[in-house]
Amino acid sequence: GTFECDLYGKLKILERDGSLQLGFGRNMEGELNHWERDTFSVNLSFPMGEKWLIRFQVADGRADRLQIERIFWHEPMPEFVRTE
Repeated sequence: GTFECDLYGKLKILERDGSLQLGFGRNMEGELNHWERDTFSVNLSFPMGEKWLIRFQVADGRADRLQIERIFWHEPMPEFVRTE
């Protein structure tokens, strides 16, 4: 689905070749790997070495929000809300 926030715009989570893929902006992408419960880790292709944890908030069996925790980065990211 597509998730959005006012500061960063759109972020897409899509199923491709049997795995979940993240697409963000023109250059940031990566494969989501299950971490625990509703949390996934992702190693981004750009910038190299950037790692995120993505926590989905699920309601009625559907992820309607997500939060990003940037590993080794202390600035918080805003919440993304599902739009599609």
